[in-house]
Amino acid sequence: MAFASFLARSLVGEQAQLTALLAFNLGVELGQVLVAAALTVAVLALRRGSATTDGFLAPSWLRRAGSACVAIAGFYWFFERV
Repeated sequence: MAFASFLARSLVGEQAQLTALLAFNLGVELGQVLVAAALTVAVLALRRGSATTDGFLAPSWLRRAGSACVAIAGFYWFFERV
């Protein structure tokens, strides 16, 4: 909501508001596509050299540790907002 109100205020003086908003959104989407493409290339490169036999890129201990970190962060943010 704060970003939307900032964007609305910044476009008040703009002559072509629709064009400016469309250009902004296309820029954001293009950035997302580029990041997704880079991550896809990285994952495919890692998968080609993967040493695990179960089809995952990382060993199970690393997957479990990463999952625990994500869960802890999620619980922290949940209880911070409650």
